[in-house]
Amino acid sequence: MENDVLNVGRIFVAPEYFRKGYGLFIMREVENMFPEVREYTLDTPIWNVRTNSFYLKLGYKEIKRDKEFVFYSKHVGH
Repeated sequence: MENDVLNVGRIFVAPEYFRKGYGLFIMREVENMFPEVREYTLDTPIWNVRTNSFYLKLGYKEIKRDKEFVFYSKHVGH
């Protein structure tokens, strides 16, 4: 990978799979797949309170928000 930043974009977990560990599993797998990445970025709709809380718990920090989305970044030290 030429760049040490990976934009994850958005991850969708269907409601029937909430609170079963799928979101945590997916995020860990993404981070494990790209060990050379130093920063992960992603966004989620501003109305999605559950997802916004989830990303904060995973160590992502809010870097920007607009009328529709909240943007996050997570720096990792390798």
